[in-house]
Amino acid sequence: MSRTGPEREKPRLPPGIVRGIDLFNAGEYFEAHEVMEDVWKQETGTIRTLWQGLIQAAVACHHIRAGNSAGARKMIAAATDKLESSSEGATGLDLEALVRSLRRLDDAVLRGVRPFDDGRPVMRLRADG
Repeated sequence: MSRTGPEREKPRLPPGIVRGIDLFNAGEYFEAHEVMEDVWKQETGTIRTLWQGLIQAAVACHHIRAGNSAGARKMIAAATDKLESSSEGATGLDLEALVRSLRRLDDAVLRGVRPFDDGRPVMRLRADG
């Protein structure tokens, strides 16, 4: 405890995941996937599922940009499955917001409208995290 009250421990994310999130949020989806995949390949714990879900979200957005609707929908389904089954735990990531935005993208792809016209998905920390 500090003099100003209890301090919250800041979420700790691997540097490769932080870099991947930054790339994802900048719209650099392929690069985000590559950087996060390096972390995922080395992980052996249960958090591996979460990292894979983030990677699949990046791949889905890359497919959307490339015009591959079928690939995008497949990756969105895989990503949302993994993100929903993962515990946010100490990561502090707002997985619910990411899943909602991926579902909006999936709906846009299904309807044949431009998926990023209503904004791109963003990976961010929870407000309470």
